[in-house]
Amino acid sequence: MKLGKYDVRPALLTLKGKKGLIGCEVGVEYGKNAQWMLENLDIRFLYLIDPWCNYDGLKYDGVFASNDEGEKAYIETCERLKSYSNKIMIIRDFPENVVSLITSKLDFVYEDSSHRYEHVLHHLNLFFPLIKKGGLVAGHDYKHDYENTVCKAVKEFFGESGFSQEEWDFWQIKGA
Repeated sequence: MKLGKYDVRPALLTLKGKKGLIGCEVGVEYGKNAQWMLENLDIRFLYLIDPWCNYDGLKYDGVFASNDEGEKAYIETCERLKSYSNKIMIIRDFPENVVSLITSKLDFVYEDSSHRYEHVLHHLNLFFPLIKKGGLVAGHDYKHDYENTVCKAVKEFFGESGFSQEEWDFWQIKGA
């Protein structure tokens, strides 16, 4: 799969060469990043979590302009990833409702869902305990134009200099 300029995910490149990865992507959209991971990393199993709906009126901000757009993205994701059905679990719900379905420690989690500060911070707190020591905690949409959202949550969670950042990605390798 050919990636565009803004599709490069430097955090995920840190996983190249690691074997038998178990991971989770929170915020799947059309499944393009999941497809890249499945094609370029040694994935044993990948949890894919997204409600695929317009969040207006719910506690999340809108990712999709409408529920119809979310439904289209969900169908496209399922079609795009159908050949990987033995390696993935597509979960159509909000992260806090389904985190209990993750039954083994994760080698990585990649956060790319809501850009609101409280949601990013909540998801980092929700998934951090599931990461193995030496595992990757990462996400997308870390840019200065999100100073009061993704950036603020990441800086609060990891501390001002407790993480790496390149392009649109942020990440940290989990210590003890």
